[in-house]
Amino acid sequence: MKNVGVLAEMTIDVLGPASDVDCFFKSVVFFLEDGQRGSKYPSVTEKLYCRSLGKNELAELKVDLENVRAEFNGIIADSFNISAFGVDEKNTRLLLNGNTLAEVNCIPSAPTLTTYGQ
Repeated sequence: MKNVGVLAEMTIDVLGPASDVDCFFKSVVFFLEDGQRGSKYPSVTEKLYCRSLGKNELAELKVDLENVRAEFNGIIADSFNISAFGVDEKNTRLLLNGNTLAEVNCIPSAPTLTTYGQ
């Protein structure tokens, strides 16, 4: 199982299996951006996805992740076919019995995203 992590200033935070992380990005594009990557949340689906965020862009990312979480909280998980998004159900860290898409995708509250120098 291949895990995805974030390296920032000598600290590595493991996000989870690659298929889980990919599922998150695909979910944002499918449910919130009407299939047009970057049309609503470019800091998430373009910059974070492509690992091209600068330190000065973290505040915008934090706001966008808070908005994604809020929107995912309004989407009932029953409308979500996890296998269509390529998740390895045997090796997932997703909460497959979650009530909303935010619970399934295990989106942390944005305040846990630390922005330095603010």
